[in-house]
Amino acid sequence: NPPAAVAGGSERILLVEDEEALRGVMCQVLREFGYRICEAASGAQALERYSSQGGEFDLLLTDVIMPEGISGRELADRLCEQNPALKVLFISGYSGDVLGQDAASLHRNGAGFLPKPCSTNQLLRGVRRCLDTTKPEVALKASSAL
Repeated sequence: NPPAAVAGGSERILLVEDEEALRGVMCQVLREFGYRICEAASGAQALERYSSQGGEFDLLLTDVIMPEGISGRELADRLCEQNPALKVLFISGYSGDVLGQDAASLHRNGAGFLPKPCSTNQLLRGVRRCLDTTKPEVALKASSAL
């Protein structure tokens, strides 16, 4: 059986990964599947790109552990404060044990998680799943507005 086709999309993704080679590969794969990518090498650079683009992103795809003092979790917290509808997909080469308290908060905000390294299909499926999932607090606001 051939593997099931992986769906792409046209959503805007802010990709934050400090490892340049990995960031390049991820950008290339996601662009090939139609996603519009804005890349950043650190949390600080991501905050800058986010505000220069007017916060027009559907998904934050970020490494958890990064240099320059802003972790992926902190970045996600800050951006979700500005835009509660922003979806978040964390990626990390560390296990939950190493991530400690980060691991628990990664699942807050309905965030997704991908282990590194991951295959192209895992990346694409993870991104699609995350984009297609309604965030709990957004669904709550929508239903209370009815």
